[in-house]
Amino acid sequence: MKNRLTRALCIVIIVSSLLIQPFSTIHVSAGEDDSLDIEGQTSSLAEMLYNLNQDLEDIGEEIATTVQEIEAARESLNNATYQLANTELEKELQIEAMYARIRLIYEMDSASLIEMILTAESIADVLNVAEFIQSIHNYDRRLLMELQETYDKIEALQESIITDEENLVAHLEDLDEQQTRLEEEAEAVEADLTSFNIKMAVLRGDISEAHRLLDSLNLDIRSMEVTYEARLLAAIIHTEARGECFVGQIAVGNVVMNRVNHPGFANTIEDVIRQPGQFCPVREGTFDMVLSNGGYHAELRAALYVLNGYATVTPDMLFFNSLGFGTLRIGNHWFRARG
Repeated sequence: MKNRLTRALCIVIIVSSLLIQPFSTIHVSAGEDDSLDIEGQTSSLAEMLYNLNQDLEDIGEEIATTVQEIEAARESLNNATYQLANTELEKELQIEAMYARIRLIYEMDSASLIEMILTAESIADVLNVAEFIQSIHNYDRRLLMELQETYDKIEALQESIITDEENLVAHLEDLDEQQTRLEEEAEAVEADLTSFNIKMAVLRGDISEAHRLLDSLNLDIRSMEVTYEARLLAAIIHTEARGECFVGQIAVGNVVMNRVNHPGFANTIEDVIRQPGQFCPVREGTFDMVLSNGGYHAELRAALYVLNGYATVTPDMLFFNSLGFGTLRIGNHWFRARG
């Protein structure tokens, strides 16, 4: 008998609060202004997402080109390094050959040199011998200079390639950062767009589409911490909307959060739920019973979606009831803003 009287009192309180609001604000369907506002924001987000995806495509192409340029630079660097090593080896071999020829000439004994001079038939022959020795020196000197010039050119090329590669790698890192930032922005915009599309589907009365969009979010609630606030929200959703669809359960949780964010209500989830005269399950004691015995587990998913910022109703929706008073219907509940 006491529970029946309590339920009757709750109904009277709800009806009384509704009667205080002017009936001119109560409609069977969602307000046209809300629909147009959400549609405009949805269109804006869709354009933003399109532009972000275009930017991502451009960045992706530039990254691919830069990677190819880095690979080409590294191949050129390998070739230059190979040529440099070969030139260095060739220079060393030439120096050794020159030293050998010098030793051969200057390590001759005096008799040999005298014999070469004495056997010469003329001064011209003596000069020819000296010229021959000098030409060997000139040849070695010219060859070494050419090898050194080649070495210097390859070394300069190697340094240039190394600088180009470092610049390309730095550019690639910058592109990677840009790509990551754009992907994060696109992901956030896509999530916002999905959220607005969910609200649009609810406003159109297409609850099945709203469910499909919610499922597309792929929110991994298993990795989320079940906080005290999550249990509070799950318990009030259970006691108020355990027989409602997932979209409707989220909407009930949204009303609680909308009140938390509204200056006319308390600023914590628990204070909003326990505010006198607002939720009948709290007055009846079923809320605390469910909270203590953990009977809210089936509604934790809806609570975690709500706490992660997902909504099926707009932020101005502050009330819901099952008596047919409101501007938006989801299942057996009618939702409305403060009049």
